[in-house]
Amino acid sequence: MKNLSFIALFVAVILCSCSTKKAEQTCETTEDYSVCGKWELVKINDSDITTNENEEQPYVIFNMKDSTIAAFDGCNNIGGWVVKADSGNLVMVDMTSTLQFCEEQGESAMLGAILNVADKYEIKNCAEQGKCLVITSSNDSISAIFKATK
Repeated sequence: MKNLSFIALFVAVILCSCSTKKAEQTCETTEDYSVCGKWELVKINDSDITTNENEEQPYVIFNMKDSTIAAFDGCNNIGGWVVKADSGNLVMVDMTSTLQFCEEQGESAMLGAILNVADKYEIKNCAEQGKCLVITSSNDSISAIFKATK
């Protein structure tokens, strides 16, 4: 019986630790040009990201209070550590991902690969999205565009 209680407690702790924090709780500042907070993926390499009505929009959350990144590519969860995110420079390490198989995921499946090699960011005003975050690699070969969430 003690083993069953321990297993139940362990599962509860794991489930609670996997939940996503609200974006409002991840930032120490409200600076306009901070990557901090939740951003929804709208484009990868100039291809629009579309989801069905019942699907969650892919996103990334930068939590600068504990220097973590959490993302969802439409199928898999991605996480890692943010070492640096200032002056347009971005350094993320120890990026990991769940490995679920998902049919017809499209361009958003590339999000994990982009986050693994990204080292630059820019926050600007985009015509359709309003405030947006552009993440790229140093050779500009890949890019992801996110819109700010409210």
